[in-house]
Amino acid sequence: MNKEHILIENRAKIQELIFNGTTFTKLAELYGYSKGYRIKEALLRNGFIIYDKNGERILNKIPIFKCKFCGQEFESKFKLAGHVTTCKKNPKYEDNLKNLEKGRFLFHEKDKNIFYCKFCGKETFNKGACVVHENSCEKNPNRKPHPNGNRTYAEGRVGWNKGKTALTDERVLKARNTRKERIEKGEIIIKGRPHSEKSKSLLRKKMINYIQENGNGEFGQHYSVIGCKYIDELNKKNNWNLQHALNGGEFEVDGFFLDGYDKNLNIAFEYDESKHYEDVYNNILKDKDIKRQERIIECLNCRFFRYNEKLGLLYEVKQKI
Repeated sequence: MNKEHILIENRAKIQELIFNGTTFTKLAELYGYSKGYRIKEALLRNGFIIYDKNGERILNKIPIFKCKFCGQEFESKFKLAGHVTTCKKNPKYEDNLKNLEKGRFLFHEKDKNIFYCKFCGKETFNKGACVVHENSCEKNPNRKPHPNGNRTYAEGRVGWNKGKTALTDERVLKARNTRKERIEKGEIIIKGRPHSEKSKSLLRKKMINYIQENGNGEFGQHYSVIGCKYIDELNKKNNWNLQHALNGGEFEVDGFFLDGYDKNLNIAFEYDESKHYEDVYNNILKDKDIKRQERIIECLNCRFFRYNEKLGLLYEVKQKI
């Protein structure tokens, strides 16, 4: 049941309160509205009898506020006030614009409003920000501990997943997969322009560097020993020299690590377990593996071979013409 249904059910009681002079602010508190004017609008919509401030006339509809320059209508006098300043038919329109620009300039002219921390001397451009910093300043002898007891104010907000990755923490992996499922179901809508291939490449390399620098794990160590043995057999059989995790490390290209790569022959190789397939028995790869494959071929202009472990099938990927 919504708020307006509750008002209608209590019509007699509310009407009596209005006649007895109860303020709309008080009515808003009683019936769950955030502001007095909001419950007033709801009462007017549903035919309640409301007197004006002077008690002389009865309002039977939501008041409309009109701009005296252009005639545009607004439901709130506050919206009207915001419009009048920048109304193009207002004779003082040009002057108002100049005043607005002047105000913005003064606001951003920060040198005139610098506040210094009395403990460490840090500069801030807002008095409130200065007070917040002083409370958490490391040099403040009376620095307050954070309410949750895990950190101080000065350390700032530290998330549970800081410094962790899906490669090293099951909770991060679970959270990532849950978010992915919700996006696929349409529960989460991703807004904005998607990343370009260039930006995706930069993000992958940035993540690689971050993980290696922070010691949380290394790319190239999540490999299949059986896959490496199969690559060695391919090298002997076809006179290839595929480099893999156990004979020099996996070759990195555009933020991706190849299971095997022969630099001289320019041959890329991927050893695919069942998890890489939408339908392993019909040899249908997942979309992310297909996109990864296409990006690698685009960067290296190489021959690309894949091995389906479940079917025991080795095949060369046909490049698009």
